[in-house]
Amino acid sequence: MCGICGFNFKNEKLIRTMADSIKHRGPDGEGYYVDNNVSLGHRRLSIIDLQGGKQPMTNENNTIWLIFNGEIYNFQEIKTNLEKAGHKFKTHSDTEAIIHAYEEYGVDCLNKFNGMFAFCLYDINKKALFLARDRFGKKPLYYYYHENKFYFASEIKALLQPKEIETSPNDDIIYAYLHHGYLPEDKSETFFRNIYKLMPGNYILFKNNQLTIKPYYKLTLKNIKNASENTEAGSIDRFREIFIDSVRLRLISDVPVGTCLSGGLDSSSIVSVMNRLGKKNIHCFSAVYQEKEIDERKYIKEVLNHTSANEHMIFPKGNELWKEVDKLIYHQDEPVESLSTYAQWCVMKIASKHVKVVLDGQGGDETLAGYIPYLRNYFLGLIKQGKIGLLLKEVIFSMDYLAQFLKSMKNIVISDNKKNNFFRQTTVLKRTYFNNNFTGLHERMHFDLTHSIQKVLRYEDRNSMAFGIEARLPFLDYRLVEFIFSIPENFKFRNGRTKYILRQTLKDILPKKIIDRRSKLGFPVPDVKWLLLNKKTILKIFNSRSFKNRPYFFPENIIESFNKLTHKSNCYLVGYFWRILNTELWLRIFFDRKKRYIN
Repeated sequence: MCGICGFNFKNEKLIRTMADSIKHRGPDGEGYYVDNNVSLGHRRLSIIDLQGGKQPMTNENNTIWLIFNGEIYNFQEIKTNLEKAGHKFKTHSDTEAIIHAYEEYGVDCLNKFNGMFAFCLYDINKKALFLARDRFGKKPLYYYYHENKFYFASEIKALLQPKEIETSPNDDIIYAYLHHGYLPEDKSETFFRNIYKLMPGNYILFKNNQLTIKPYYKLTLKNIKNASENTEAGSIDRFREIFIDSVRLRLISDVPVGTCLSGGLDSSSIVSVMNRLGKKNIHCFSAVYQEKEIDERKYIKEVLNHTSANEHMIFPKGNELWKEVDKLIYHQDEPVESLSTYAQWCVMKIASKHVKVVLDGQGGDETLAGYIPYLRNYFLGLIKQGKIGLLLKEVIFSMDYLAQFLKSMKNIVISDNKKNNFFRQTTVLKRTYFNNNFTGLHERMHFDLTHSIQKVLRYEDRNSMAFGIEARLPFLDYRLVEFIFSIPENFKFRNGRTKYILRQTLKDILPKKIIDRRSKLGFPVPDVKWLLLNKKTILKIFNSRSFKNRPYFFPENIIESFNKLTHKSNCYLVGYFWRILNTELWLRIFFDRKKRYIN
């Protein structure tokens, strides 16, 4: 895992400055390629081929140069095929496989890769830059293009270093975030005007000062064929084969590998498969709490005892949050939806003391219909299909989930009605989801997997890379995703249980307590408690001159409402208070300070 940056002209001092701003992504080394036409920078986190994988990397005759962030998990298979075609390898790294694959297949090499990646390849003979991002956007890539000047980087903060890059707060995005928690995951726009992200499954060709963006992969329900093994037994066998192989590929490393463990079904499945694959002394990292309603230690302990894995638990605390909140916001680049992001930050911090790679369960809910609101879409689909008997059966079995769903909807309605006098602009962009009338389960899952999951992947990438950790996500192996969408919806929901096929597939290696678990917590934190603990400091911010001069807020109304915050009163507004606070601190960090970055 690494950080990359570059631009289409010569400036060695600037490329080093940009690379230094993301040195946390690559604490193990740095490298540069500069000629009259391009400047490329690389910060390296050494994972595979520690000695031979240095970048920028070139081919035999120095006509192709590559900087790469990520992992190509199937690079050994690709390498074997390329060697048969006559290519000579001088390293054992996956980076070199990209170079030779490009030489052999051109842009179509992207369809050969199973991995997470963002890279820039400079083809000297064609005088072209070729940049690409993986299928689901696990690795980031941002760019700025104006008057024939093209800049790119792994993180936005690197693009804030060149003085000629003009940016400002993107007010439309900010208002949508404040009102709805909307993050621009479904479009190339960011919170910074004129700075864009390359969307997942897309590539850039920059040649003759012209920028062209094209898709190379798009997950579409129409193009996914029904699985030939669509019997339940056949689907379980195939799911097991792909999932275990996905975990196996993500264990390939020349440095220690651990895993995040929340006690939920997804992370517990990864730990159990790692154990089944013979991984010894697995290091598991967990965020836990004294508050019983959100503490998952009993489930975590069950997995640890079942696999003899090593326990590493951290208790995120509100006073520690305030000490680190500036760093958290700085490393995230853009505002985050909730305080749960800080819990993951704490997990990565403790993991960095023991390993350099972690496996994580992100993507399991989107691919296996793990979120409780998916029930609505499943039920609507059953109505549309006329399966009323099955609908009634599933409603009965799902009463506890339905109660939880209705309670969350009630809280959203209450909070939405109470915040109307917080913000100066009331007409805002709405996320694409609000403009779609989803019926079937697969339609909703597809939207979340191709849109909403982007915010989760940003949190994962920035939190892990802040501590020099590479995070790998077995549930987002594209083979597994495509297979899951090819099987019937009732293989996800069955008898009131989510993730039915995963439970059935791993029932011989998962603890029974995990298999039978019905509670769904997500990644909860005691957010009201944390804000109350820092109430004086937060009120000081809300009463500050900078806050009152912002064009977004009605400060008096926010202060009056925040003063009423208790565990019972106005607690529904905690999400709004956090987003307001996050916006103010983000503006201070990225736009108010004289220095455009912090160490």
